[in-house]
Amino acid sequence: MGMIKDMEQDSRIEELTRRTGGRESRVLQKLIGQECTMQLDFSDVRCRVIDVDADWIMLTIYGKKANEVVIRRISDVGRIKLDKELI
Repeated sequence: MGMIKDMEQDSRIEELTRRTGGRESRVLQKLIGQECTMQLDFSDVRCRVIDVDADWIMLTIYGKKANEVVIRRISDVGRIKLDKELI
């Protein structure tokens, strides 16, 4: 039953992406090189946006001991708070 719910959620996300025409990725592209706080997996992380395409975002996540470069689906991003104003 849980797997069916996941598949239904994935299809809803794909439909939303088709309807928005990738507009969210264009907004995220403006954040390349910017530092921000982003919600991923229900927790907030400080990061820098490295690259963005229609489906994926590449981030440097700042850790206590070391920084980590990760690639995540755009649909995994909850909210974004800019650390500095965009210029």
